[in-house]
Amino acid sequence: MTTILPNQNLEVFINLKKKGKTALLSLLFPLFVLILSSCSKPTPIVVARAAKAPIEATISAVNAGTVTAERAAELSFGTVGIVAHVHVTIGDQVKEGQILAELENGDLKTALANAERDVARAKNLFSRKVLAPTELEAAVKALDIAQAAFEKSIIRAPFSGLITEENLEIGQLSQVTTPTAQALLRLVDLERRYIVADIDEVDLPHLKLGMTARVTILAKRREPFIGSVRKIVPFVSTKKEQDRTTLIELEVSDDGERLPVGASAEVEIVADTRSDPIAVPTRVILGRGGERFLFSIAEGKLKRIPVKLGLQSYNRSEVLEGITEGTIVVFPPVDTELKDGLSVTIQAEDTKWLS
Repeated sequence: MTTILPNQNLEVFINLKKKGKTALLSLLFPLFVLILSSCSKPTPIVVARAAKAPIEATISAVNAGTVTAERAAELSFGTVGIVAHVHVTIGDQVKEGQILAELENGDLKTALANAERDVARAKNLFSRKVLAPTELEAAVKALDIAQAAFEKSIIRAPFSGLITEENLEIGQLSQVTTPTAQALLRLVDLERRYIVADIDEVDLPHLKLGMTARVTILAKRREPFIGSVRKIVPFVSTKKEQDRTTLIELEVSDDGERLPVGASAEVEIVADTRSDPIAVPTRVILGRGGERFLFSIAEGKLKRIPVKLGLQSYNRSEVLEGITEGTIVVFPPVDTELKDGLSVTIQAEDTKWLS
């Protein structure tokens, strides 16, 4: 029988504890290695190569513009009466002076015919020196009154154009003093249309008359029409405190197609162009103000490169200093912050930004 002394008990305990630590460390060591290896694994990234490519700096309207006619008129009667005749409907083309609608005005027509006959008779008598000048003037004045009364009972086209709205029914009462939400008749001219749009006040210094614009009117076709800036209103609207805008007008080459008045129009104005500068995708540019930079790759690690920029668009940016054609540039990943010296591996190369 072996007797273990108190000191021997302590020594055995210490030896067992050391053996336990060693065993624990031997078990945890592979886990530590795995964690360290995963931490040092290169970050996958998407890259592009700087290339010579055309760049456009554009100014877009803050909201959809509107196709507008040079002349438009909301027409109504000039007196109270019952609608007797409606001679047009929506879509009809009419000529200047054409009667479009009439109230019940038989008595007014009769009075006008009598006044015309009286003037003709008075002129005949005056030419024969049988009638005094004052009597001729009275007859002419009566004709003017009869003509004015008759004109109030009809709607006549003030210019040649297209009927775009018609809200008349035979037998309805037309009241001059009663406001209506809809025009009785709406007429627009047949001239070339123009576009009205709003731009952000910050774009005003970059805008000039004659600048080329692309105008997309989906109510007509998907391909954009080519236009130009014809008017810049030197006034900033404050109707929306956080959205201050300036009104502009654009002429549009409609290629012989009559544009529908009131249609929405997406406006993009070409403010400046470069034909073949060294360009990179705008998304690779980081920083603010005069301190702009991007990341390239050197020996499998990220390299921060300060750059000087020129013309910029939503898709591309001109690089004046910092890189050369063919330099690999890095798109910032969504889940990783790019840092100088970070180990990376190229996952894919994006070439679509050049198309």
